[in-house]
Amino acid sequence: MPPAFVKAFPERLRTAGYFTMNNVKTDYQFGEPFTVWDRSGDTVSLADRDPDKPFFFMLSHFGTHESGMFRRGFADRFELSERIFALNDARLARLEARTDPARVAVPAYLPDTPEVRRDIARHYDNIAVMDHWVGERLEELRVVGLLDNTVVIWTTDHGDGLPRAKRSIYDSGLRVPFIVRLPNRDRAGTVDTRLVSFVDLAPTLLALARAPVPPHLHGQDFLKEAVPGRRYVYAARDRLDELPDRSRAVRDARFKYIRNYLPERPLLGALYFRENLATMAELRRLHGERALAPALARYLEPSRPAEELYDLAKDPDEMRNRIDDPAYQDELHRLRDALDRWLDEVGDLSAQPEVEMVTRLMWPGGEQPVTQAPVFAVDCSGPTPIVELRAATPGSSLGWRHAGAPFWSLYSGPLETVPFGARLEVKAIRYGYRESEVTAASLCEGFDAD
Repeated sequence: MPPAFVKAFPERLRTAGYFTMNNVKTDYQFGEPFTVWDRSGDTVSLADRDPDKPFFFMLSHFGTHESGMFRRGFADRFELSERIFALNDARLARLEARTDPARVAVPAYLPDTPEVRRDIARHYDNIAVMDHWVGERLEELRVVGLLDNTVVIWTTDHGDGLPRAKRSIYDSGLRVPFIVRLPNRDRAGTVDTRLVSFVDLAPTLLALARAPVPPHLHGQDFLKEAVPGRRYVYAARDRLDELPDRSRAVRDARFKYIRNYLPERPLLGALYFRENLATMAELRRLHGERALAPALARYLEPSRPAEELYDLAKDPDEMRNRIDDPAYQDELHRLRDALDRWLDEVGDLSAQPEVEMVTRLMWPGGEQPVTQAPVFAVDCSGPTPIVELRAATPGSSLGWRHAGAPFWSLYSGPLETVPFGARLEVKAIRYGYRESEVTAASLCEGFDAD
């Protein structure tokens, strides 16, 4: 349950006059507030936008998801396996050529075996499918005449879906492709070498829309060239599905420091979803045969170092822990201090047991609160009614619609164009709460506009 002042940035874009759309991921961890999007779902497309408003459209492509490399035989026990296999096969059937496993580069943190090479090649094929998909979305913008005045941001939500990439806070899990296409080819072909964090996305998008940027946001506008680059970016790793964990990291332009609060747990524990990968099976097979190089075997050992330090200029794959190297002690102390300052600034709820978080911090008494319905205030003295809605629950967002309409509009100020006698429905949501009941009222019934 976020603090009352927290709003999703697409909702703030709606307040600023934008039409917001989403296809399709909504994994927010505080429910799916109906006020965030004008349209959301797996069929939402560019055609659903309001042509009279600027728009924000978030699209998620799942073809490069970890499940795109699932192996048959093992994954048959996973309830979604057949649907996943069907989707993967349909996507890959579009490719004219497939990646040759013999030609792929195997990163230093994975064993070089035929099975691993096949997984990497499959991942490249999935990337090729995704690339075609991005091209189709850009063509849709071009056809309707919007490509030249639309900012397009393309990125991924984490590193590759391979073991020691996804779910890790090594650069293989944190460093992602990030491309921005600006109108009129502004800055085309340039590379910005500043450190950027995903917390910078919200303030950047709000600034592009000329919407207010709340002061509590930790990020900064990365498109503003005058903004100095970050000295540090930070990362966190917590519970991974069924596996408890807790690690924190700080990185500057050259060095990475990792603090493992549960060093008694392996980096690559037995996580059922990840075990669907042939590469994971190879790691386990080779580890059981004592055939893994020591630098790779440590990922499956029952414990790991409490602290890690890497020189990314000399060791980009983060294979050599410099934590005890006398030559790096100044960097170690500096990064330890930087991480401590960040944790003091933002807080770290994971320092508390998760059960306590749920029962004490998530919902009072463990029971989800209910948002109270908004209150109507209607002025019938003018040529049209003036309708104001007031939140009964602090921090709640309000929505309204004409009775029976399929979609909710976000309430951001008095309604002055609703006719006499119109019947309005309203409801409210405080993030983390249950929605309020829908209440309805007929506006100024019996009043004559003359």
